Amino acid sequence: LRLSYFKAFVVQSFCLGHSAYVSSVVVYKNRVFSSGGDSTVHEWNIENGGSVAHSEKLGDDPVRRLRILPKEDLFYMVVIAGSRLIVLDGKLQLIKNIEVSSEIMDITVQEGNVVGVTRFVNFTFLKSCFGASHD
Repeated sequence: LRLSYFKAFVVQSFCLGHSAYVSSVVVYKNRVFSSGGDSTVHEWNIENGGSVAHSEKLGDDPVRRLRILPKEDLFYMVVIAGSRLIVLDGKLQLIKNIEVSSEIMDITVQEGNVVGVTRFVNFTFLKSCFGASHD
């Protein structure tokens, strides 16, 4: 990741740590997270470019998308990798791994719910990452 402000030619810092391409970057409050082809999620210090934390490898599929799911005083990261929706806590520890019937193409978070677009089904609505799902 290259972090720059307003003028792209003025580089603030480089965040080095992924071993493959970066597919998704999310900023939540004062924290920055990225995911990508190496099947991991990283948290970065944007001032010096250092890695604050990173998840274990989440499988063989690249992590396609990363979204933040706020829950009261906490937050969770919801990521997609192939046909799996994976929930991590704020320390990048695995909370839940949900397998669906087809590849998940994209996800978004709205009012505490996760909506996912799958390859063969128009959409999958997950009422909660911690509850039942409906195709």
